[in-house]
Amino acid sequence: MARWKRLLKTWTSLFCVTAVCILLNLLGSKLNGALGLPLYLDNIGTILAALLGGYIPCVTVGFMSNLIGGLSDSVTMYYCIISVFIAAFAAYFSDSGWLKKFPKVLVPVLVFALQGGIAGGALTWLIYGFSFGEGFAADFAAQINRVIPMGEFASNMLSNFLLDVADKAITVAVSLLLFCLIPKRLKAFLSGCSWYNLSVLEKKRKGTRRGMSLRLKLTLLLAVSTTTVAATAIGVSFMQYHNAAVEAYTETGEYATKVISQNIDKTKIDEYLEKGRAAEGYIQTEKMLYAISDSSSGIRFIYLYRIEADGTHVVFDLDTEDVKAAQPGDVIAYDKTITKYQKQLLAGEEIPPDISSDVYGWVLSVYRPIRDDSGKTLCYVGVDMSMDRLRSVEYAFLAKIFSLFIGFLVVIRTYAVWMAERKIVRPSTA
Repeated sequence: MARWKRLLKTWTSLFCVTAVCILLNLLGSKLNGALGLPLYLDNIGTILAALLGGYIPCVTVGFMSNLIGGLSDSVTMYYCIISVFIAAFAAYFSDSGWLKKFPKVLVPVLVFALQGGIAGGALTWLIYGFSFGEGFAADFAAQINRVIPMGEFASNMLSNFLLDVADKAITVAVSLLLFCLIPKRLKAFLSGCSWYNLSVLEKKRKGTRRGMSLRLKLTLLLAVSTTTVAATAIGVSFMQYHNAAVEAYTETGEYATKVISQNIDKTKIDEYLEKGRAAEGYIQTEKMLYAISDSSSGIRFIYLYRIEADGTHVVFDLDTEDVKAAQPGDVIAYDKTITKYQKQLLAGEEIPPDISSDVYGWVLSVYRPIRDDSGKTLCYVGVDMSMDRLRSVEYAFLAKIFSLFIGFLVVIRTYAVWMAERKIVRPSTA
């Protein structure tokens, strides 16, 4: 019976502390939004949890606040790695007494600002596709860059850091004020709970022999196993995302080549090649190609080529904003894709979609033969899908999934150390 009472006390107190502190984080964020401040104020509960009980409630609050906040703003959950590491450092500073002493408290404020401003700014840059978006921080960065030219990235990082210094100074001050207002009896009660100020980093005890302790062995085992699982999951997820994105680009390119091949007058290919725009129907066909090109932002180039031994004979080629098209009848050198599949193309055969990178960017090329009624290949319609944006999208996806996995990993590791401490290393304290 006594054991069940201890368990009830442990989990009830932990739930209450984390629930209240999560609520403080969410309220702080809502208040900041309502006032229109260029801050965040979403770590007040995290710092208070560190002061009240250390790693267990603190890390839980940091992770769950972003997870719950993500229900209304999905981007919020991807910053859980920042919140979790702020929580871990807050618990460390609380355990060492730095959060309660002046001027030592200035060090935690700067560390939190580095995490939220610099690490958070870099994460923002990745999530938004190598962009910092809009808002007060971006405007402030532009002003900094005008006064001290340092480039978009550096000015935004400095802007984020300076704003985060103010944010974390207010956050720590409010957290300390709330901590002082909490009755001493409640603090004493919480200090008697098994999760109170559990040190994730093992402290050396007097009289212990040198060597790897059981606690450290278990911690390393958990760290290696969970990291391996997380790394595998991230890798598999990234490859699945990449393959799905390439498949989507391929489908768009294949659909565009199919529509073109079905709507072009095959009997006039030779005339188009010989006379160019002077040929009857050439201008109308060219307009159709431009309409198809404009139908998808992913389409980079559309062209019709006849592949001969002496080079690529241009039937149609479209101008883009940054590339001037070749003229009908021009003979141009083989590009990478044509060189790679030269034998098949000269034979009039089909070739698979091909990804290449050259002076025109990173593209996925889809070729479809246009044949006459006898089956002879008259030319190829080619569509190049721009893959340049995919790179930034993939980095954004990787940053998001990495943040979620690592944030969750830290939470799991913290609870695992606590349970190992209570059940295996020092079961008498359970």
